[in-house]
Amino acid sequence: DIELLPVSGSDLAKRLGLQHYPVFISEKGIEQ
Repeated sequence: DIELLPVSGSDLAKRLGLQHYPVFISEKGIEQ
């Protein structure tokens, strides 16, 4: 499970160690 944190999309990607992620991250949260 991914814990939602108040961080930007790029920062979240860095935290996950990913360069690309199959989800759109907006200020409203993560959307499939």
